[in-house]
Amino acid sequence: MDSVALFDHFVHALREASAACAQGLPGAATLLADCRGLVVCSGAGKSSLVARKLAATLNTQGRRACFLDPGAAAHGEGALLQDADLLVLISRSGESDEVVAMALGAPCPVVVLTARPGSRLGRAAAAVLACGQVPDPQGAPPSASFLAAVAVADALALAVGPSGQPEHPAGAIGRARSIPVSRVMHPPPAVSPALPMPDLLSALSKCGLGAVLLVRDDRLCGIVTDGDLRRAVARHGDNVLALQAQAIATVRPVAVRASAPIGDALRLMEERPSQIAVLPVLDDDERVVGLVRIHDLVQAGLG
Repeated sequence: MDSVALFDHFVHALREASAACAQGLPGAATLLADCRGLVVCSGAGKSSLVARKLAATLNTQGRRACFLDPGAAAHGEGALLQDADLLVLISRSGESDEVVAMALGAPCPVVVLTARPGSRLGRAAAAVLACGQVPDPQGAPPSASFLAAVAVADALALAVGPSGQPEHPAGAIGRARSIPVSRVMHPPPAVSPALPMPDLLSALSKCGLGAVLLVRDDRLCGIVTDGDLRRAVARHGDNVLALQAQAIATVRPVAVRASAPIGDALRLMEERPSQIAVLPVLDDDERVVGLVRIHDLVQAGLG
């Protein structure tokens, strides 16, 4: 079979799978959405790969899922299943003895993905997802049938969607939502509002963060950045050395909570008429607890 014919065969397999699973998908998706325990996915042979893929997809959506080998389940590991769980079994024939045994002994609802809804496995299920009678190319190992099973398993996961967690916790979107500012902030470079200018210059150089925070009794009074200092020199010339820190500070700076996700900090820096590169960090009682820079957010994976 040439490549064009082969891909035509795969496309046909996906169309067959789409039509076959349409009736059972709503019921299976409801069982998955209602599951408050662990989603246990299993299958033998090539179907085990589909089950592993489904478990991985569900985990990225914030649903607790795992793969359980049917052989291991028969030798005691099936005891992990509880009433609140959901068992998803994948078998093209629906007649694999070890997989059927899992369905018959499960204490929880069972969803089955199979090419034969009338099989022993299909009859033991609370919901059946048919993947269609998809033949593989002559003499070939499972390929079109495998593709159809993966597509139906993905359709089940995507029909339910995420469960309150990042779809991609290791990606930029996930990091923006899941990492709190407290994990990337620096200790607060705090100085007195009345700090003389020479000492302010020393404090800015020593902290190396591009800004110092004006703090009185743990409360934020203002911020002085390297940019504030340059503008003060341009405005006051040599007289700048006679000033105190509060004279050149931004007295009501934008701040972020330590518990806020780092994506919120990035939005506070960027979604404004003039972008800023540092933010004071406050706790829930409005006390100064740190400073975060846009560089820190880039290092955390938001760049």
